[in-house]
Amino acid sequence: MICSPKYHQLSGIKIVELMKPNNLALLFELVEKLEVIYHELRKTTYQRSGKSEPISPVSQSLLTKILLGTLGCVPAFDRQATTVFKQVGIEPQSFSKQCLLSIAEFYQKESKAFQELAGSLAVGHIDLPEMKLVDIMLQWKA
Repeated sequence: MICSPKYHQLSGIKIVELMKPNNLALLFELVEKLEVIYHELRKTTYQRSGKSEPISPVSQSLLTKILLGTLGCVPAFDRQATTVFKQVGIEPQSFSKQCLLSIAEFYQKESKAFQELAGSLAVGHIDLPEMKLVDIMLQWKA
């Protein structure tokens, strides 16, 4: 499903492009589909092991790590990242449109540091997606 041509525009998308309403809507449509798929997988796994159906939602950490690893369109929202979000003033610290807008503002404010990071990590003609750079920066600040 992630490989569907419908979602190709999210692959490595520039932060300024992701912030456009149509792209944010497409991203969160994909997130909803992933939540359904992973909930069903968890449900099946629980049933096979004789456990009751999972009641907790699919974690934002799992969803964002999938999106980071496949499309590079969001940073991973794991415990380390949310701690750093709080330190640098990114709010809210949960995966949402508002948080992505706050990340975009942070990226813009720290653009020189991100450009330097991109230059230091460049390999040949391969550029890392901006959200991957955000993810790396978050890991380094943690």
